[in-house]
Amino acid sequence: MRVNALFDVLLDARRLAAADPDLVEEIDGYLARLSQGEVSSGVHVLFLPTGPLQEAALDGGWGDEFLELADRYDAAG
Repeated sequence: MRVNALFDVLLDARRLAAADPDLVEEIDGYLARLSQGEVSSGVHVLFLPTGPLQEAALDGGWGDEFLELADRYDAAG
């Protein structure tokens, strides 16, 4: 996993999900662990179909941006 690419993807996800404080808190946790050099295996859950990011994207009207983020996440792996 390319940590810098994953960090950038998560920062963009955080920006897009700003209306969902619980999701932002979860993303912040992953960002904190990444900044300490830890790669959490649980981060993939964010990008699963019908996962929290996709649900927030559909509710928030940024579904296309989610698809781009998911592609970037896959490329970082």
